[in-house]
This record gives sequence, C-alpha cells and structure tokens, in this order.
Amino acid sequence: VYLLKEANFISLKVYNLAGEELHTLVSDYQHAGDYSYHFDATGIPGGIYFYRLKVGDEHQLSRKMIISR
Repeated sequence: VYLLKEANFISLKVYNLAGEELHTLVSDYQHAGDYSYHFDATGIPGGIYFYRLKVGDEHQLSRKMIISR
C-alpha cells in the first residue's frame, strides 16, 4: 500500500538477496491517490527477498519481504 501525493512515475520491483531483479510489479505513470498491489509469489521459493518502490528520480524505499512455504 502506498500513497502518492502527486502524480509521478512509479517503479515497484522484487529482488533476491543477490540483488537480482525477479519481478517488475509496477512500472507506470500514476496519478495522485492510494494504491495497493497484491504480489503472487507462486513459483518463488521460500526465503528472504526485497522490494523497492521508486517514485520518480527523487524518492525510493526498500523493504525486506519474507516468503514462507
């Protein structure tokens, strides 16, 4: 879940521990508002991963994600 205060280009990607990009979930221009995205982890082994949300060229946020099986 994320809130955009103003329209901007959004990138939301999932990475493994080695920093390799596994999935691009969002790569699009979005208008201001609340957004959420459901990540279907089917086919991905359990473990620790990271997701990175980038808003334009100025802001980015990375968080750990644990997939358990």
